[in-house]
Amino acid sequence: MSDSEPSLSALMAAAELMRTVRQLQRVGGHSLGGRIRLKPEQTRAIAKAANDSATVREIQRRLDIDLRINSLYERFEEMCRRRKMSVDSRLRSSIIVLLSQELFTNQQALKVHPERLLAFTAVNGANGPNLMSNDDFAELRDTPGIFRHAATNHPGPGKAEEFLRRVLRKLAELTANAEFSDLRDVPHVFRHSAQYYTGPDKAEQFLRGVRERLATLMINDTFAELRDTPGILLQAAAHYPRPGQAEKFLRTVLKKTRTLKTNKEFAELRDTPYVFRQAAQYYTKPGKAEKFLRNRLKKVCGGSAAS
Repeated sequence: MSDSEPSLSALMAAAELMRTVRQLQRVGGHSLGGRIRLKPEQTRAIAKAANDSATVREIQRRLDIDLRINSLYERFEEMCRRRKMSVDSRLRSSIIVLLSQELFTNQQALKVHPERLLAFTAVNGANGPNLMSNDDFAELRDTPGIFRHAATNHPGPGKAEEFLRRVLRKLAELTANAEFSDLRDVPHVFRHSAQYYTGPDKAEQFLRGVRERLATLMINDTFAELRDTPGILLQAAAHYPRPGQAEKFLRTVLKKTRTLKTNKEFAELRDTPYVFRQAAQYYTKPGKAEKFLRNRLKKVCGGSAAS
């Protein structure tokens, strides 16, 4: 196994080739979807260059995942093939190093599994930090998940930015709509509808459904103890739109809240009962609510010790 790394001049030449092919991809508005049609010898050469690179191995180690990272390099060379640009075999190792670094940069910025960023990285390079720091999208920064959604679901050249601009336009439209004035105190519902319900009138239909489900949940005596925190009822109405889903979610929250409250491990938190509901509401995967509460305990105990 060779650990020789590319020279500076090779990296510069590779970077120039990457800029050129990405610009061609952007200008043409092409997608990178579909089958990869590289020749077998090309695929083998990519695998060898990746296996020989200490940089690739280090990035895989730092990402701490078992990732078939070669698919990133194959996607990039497929883009070159489609744009009728040949990849000089002498630059392949340099391209692979640069792509690996771009993937790492995007993963660190967007905090999403790197395998979901392969297409975005191949086409856009290390654009994750730029996407999140773009002042055009400043009002969306308090919900970073929308940037992850943009990058992973709209990976084409400039498509993530286009998606975010559509979301902002739809947000402004929904917020100004007098029909939904009673929901303006919960702007995240508008954001959710603009993000996930993109067809004609789909966002409006979704918001009407939220209002109807919320009204039904508010008068359901099964959830009477939740009426003092209507946010949880709104979450159920917004995020569980299928028949019976919202009710099932709320019953699970109530059951989990009671289980956490009676757990002796968290007895010190019983003076702040809202944390149990918070844990049950937002940390729904197995063991996550308990982990959240243990972290709260550490803060409480640490604060007490400090004082």
